[in-house]
Amino acid sequence: VADARYTVTLTASDALGNRARTSATITADRTISRLRWSPSAFFPQDGDRLASGATLTARVTAPARVTLRIRDAAGRVVRTAFAGRRVAAGTVRWRWDGRTSTGAWAPQGRYVAELTAVGSLGTTVLRRAVVADAWQATPSSSTPRAGTHFSVTFRAVEPGGGRPAAWFRQRGRRAVPMTVVRLSDGSWRASITVAAGAAGPAAVILRGRDVAGGLNRSTVGVTVR
Repeated sequence: VADARYTVTLTASDALGNRARTSATITADRTISRLRWSPSAFFPQDGDRLASGATLTARVTAPARVTLRIRDAAGRVVRTAFAGRRVAAGTVRWRWDGRTSTGAWAPQGRYVAELTAVGSLGTTVLRRAVVADAWQATPSSSTPRAGTHFSVTFRAVEPGGGRPAAWFRQRGRRAVPMTVVRLSDGSWRASITVAAGAAGPAAVILRGRDVAGGLNRSTVGVTVR
């Protein structure tokens, strides 16, 4: 189907022969597509060259005006790469160095690229997430219960230089070490039994060295119930 506006008409009748017809206009618009980050995670905040940037690309099939914004986990715009830029058919490409519009490092965490294209058929918005952090981490639960087993699976964004360590810090208590094991796919898993009597905000602290000897650290927030 070519990109264009189409009219869809539906005609129906009931058992008594009563007929009804309704129509709607739909738009097939693929002015922009295939929005991708490469890599999908990078760690610029330590200032070395191991994983210093990520490149965003998108396919453009027709002339358009495009705007690219980077938003944080709360939806706030931290960087506007370009606004209302005229582009022809081809590929849009932009490399993020991990800095905000002020030139400061963006805090470690997850971000979303929001690419808006205004073309002859209307406006299209595509979004794609990227991680700007030392570790890609997935907790077994964002709200673990006191007294239960809890774990975090994580992978270094930069090439690792050795075995990482992990600690679990509950509200009002000192951080305690977690048991860390390496998984068959090269990632790591840190686990612990959540202590009772310390409900509320908690954090997993991940630390390790990259191949250049730099110290990489990430914090994963959870809430103990």
